Amino acid sequence: SDAFLGSHLIRMYAAFGCLSKASKVFRKLLNPDVFSWNAIISAYTNLGYYHQAIHLYNSMRESGVESDGHVFVTVLKACCGIGSIRQGYCVHLNIIESGLESEVYVASTLIDMYVKCGSLTEARQVFDEWPSRDMVMWSAMIGGYVSHGLCLAAVELFSCMLQEGLKPDIIIFHRLSTVYIISSSLSLSLSLSLSLSFDLCLKLCLCKP
Repeated sequence: SDAFLGSHLIRMYAAFGCLSKASKVFRKLLNPDVFSWNAIISAYTNLGYYHQAIHLYNSMRESGVESDGHVFVTVLKACCGIGSIRQGYCVHLNIIESGLESEVYVASTLIDMYVKCGSLTEARQVFDEWPSRDMVMWSAMIGGYVSHGLCLAAVELFSCMLQEGLKPDIIIFHRLSTVYIISSSLSLSLSLSLSLSFDLCLKLCLCKP
């Protein structure tokens, strides 16, 4: 179909940085489907045109085309790009309305968006409401605490992860190593807690499955 071919052309032009040609292809589509919309929104997002990507997302909604998880992930990344917690929250509401908040990759991107926009409370709420969290979600939330200097919260969440029987991966190890490096400037008790957590994380990462 025209939409199928158009989506591939848009992605091809975007991959080479030819955004004007990608946009021209999109504008010629008579009835762009969700894949075509996602292709053009992704093109603008990946090339750093975040405001335009969000504008396209809103245009897609106005046209009556329903978003899928991939569109939501892409537009959430655009919200991160401009640091807009307000726009991100609006997208979050759209996700809930669509029933896609249960998708792991959508929830993980939501956490990342809230963290990067400085709303750790909202990020933690999304995290806590998820019934079966995967390593990506744990990493995103622990990393969020680390990036905002909340070392104790990062260590406490790491402890919760271990209590659930999960083995840290190399990304979690890297997050904790960052906290460990700065622990010398913290209180003695917190520094000791970080040291023990780091050592445990290292042992678990080096352990063969």
